[in-house]
Amino acid sequence: MFHFFSSLKNHLSVIVLRIFFIAPIVGYTQSMPDIETDILVFESTPAGIIASIAAAKSGRHVVMITSHRHYGGMRTSGLSMPNIRNRELFGGLGREFHKRIEQYYIAQYGIGSEQVKDCDEGFMFEPNVAEKVFLAWLRESQALILDEEYIVSVEKKGATIVSVQTNKKRRIKAKSYIDASYEGDLMALAGVSYRVGREGRDKYGETLSGLTFPPDKLGLSSDKIQRYVYRLCLTDSIGNQIPIQKPKNYHRATFMIDAVMLESNPPSSLRQVLPLNRLPNRKTDVRVGEGWLGGSQYWPESSLSERELIAREYREYAEGYLWFLLNDRSVPHGVKEELRKWGYAKDEFTDNENWPYQLYVREARRLVGEYVMTEHDILKDRFKSDGVAIGDFHLDVHPIQYVALPKVGDKIRHSYSQGFASEGSVWEAVEPYEISFRTMLPKRSEADNLIVPVCISSSHIAYSSVRMEPVYMMLGHAAGVAATMSIEQSVKAHLLSTKELRARLIKEGAIIQINNRK
Repeated sequence: MFHFFSSLKNHLSVIVLRIFFIAPIVGYTQSMPDIETDILVFESTPAGIIASIAAAKSGRHVVMITSHRHYGGMRTSGLSMPNIRNRELFGGLGREFHKRIEQYYIAQYGIGSEQVKDCDEGFMFEPNVAEKVFLAWLRESQALILDEEYIVSVEKKGATIVSVQTNKKRRIKAKSYIDASYEGDLMALAGVSYRVGREGRDKYGETLSGLTFPPDKLGLSSDKIQRYVYRLCLTDSIGNQIPIQKPKNYHRATFMIDAVMLESNPPSSLRQVLPLNRLPNRKTDVRVGEGWLGGSQYWPESSLSERELIAREYREYAEGYLWFLLNDRSVPHGVKEELRKWGYAKDEFTDNENWPYQLYVREARRLVGEYVMTEHDILKDRFKSDGVAIGDFHLDVHPIQYVALPKVGDKIRHSYSQGFASEGSVWEAVEPYEISFRTMLPKRSEADNLIVPVCISSSHIAYSSVRMEPVYMMLGHAAGVAATMSIEQSVKAHLLSTKELRARLIKEGAIIQINNRK
């Protein structure tokens, strides 16, 4: 039923320089050829792809290693909406990705087509289109890609990473390393400082961090993190539909909290329980399974095989939730009828039972570098002399756990929802802010040739705004350029001239400074 990322699969040809190999079976021990390169990029997230392209454009030899067989992270696994408020503040190679999306639809359907209109300048797109665009772009870059391979150990000399060892017993030696994974696996193996969970409010003097409930524990630290979810691609086009089926492990009891909430506050439309974001060709990007809290806590420090099991649990929950909405007595009839029009898109995720390849990991490990970005950098000190990217999404933390409410006699002291409260949510509006280059750098004494554009050095609260794919892509662009410059100038990343780095990014179309500085 389920296809794990480590399963044997046929490899997809990407570029001429690519190394072909047979995926390992259990017990496979044959070593693969060692590689020496300028820059090693770990994981094929949008940040990793952009970093690879940025460095390769400058003439660097780049190897991108990924544990997956499909590239693009969440951009090719259902997250098909922009998550950016002001597009005028989004430039560089990240913006070029969206321009390429728009050009794809124009070439395929014509400039006046409904598909071009629905793609909204390339910011709304089908997952398979995003993957096609990424693959074509990577082919142009001539970066070397090693897929279904991952790093198992790191060799260091002092604070310098010398090489990495992969699960295929391949040694890869590079001058500069970029960890673009959602989980920060490379930086963890490299032994740098990082954090999982929420700081207390006293750690950085933040006003929004820590527990949000109950009142007597407000602001305390917690090792739990916000929920994950799957972003499905559904369609109401009958000719392109796979019907929603009852999962084998479906149990109504799993969704009793949902049933209670629906009965106490009945929705009048499907959109109140499933946010449907319109995509070209009658498809939608929809978050499914938001009600399952807790599994995310174990993901960051788990092995790949353990993550496969967690992802399977999330999938079973999401599949079950769709069936629950279609059939449960607690769901209003009108909502059921609306959902019956939808099914899985037959032409998406075709080698994975039409299910997204990637679980939406909203937050995992976070680097603790020499500079830690906090809510103050977003709400107050918004301008940075070494800024390399701009964020403008609100502080957005999804629920983290359910907390049982205390009772007084036979009555519940706070009537949130039939005896429990959803803890952890934060939503706070922000103005555009600049992101320091230093947030991507580990402590100099721990790693001096590693750049981290996704799991940046940030508090939990600050990360809740930074954690958007457009920002990851901007930071990936900066990471690729910075790694290139450090090699060109024979200096460690910490000693780079940020003035020169910023000038180079601007020359490449990046927007790194807010115009209304005061």
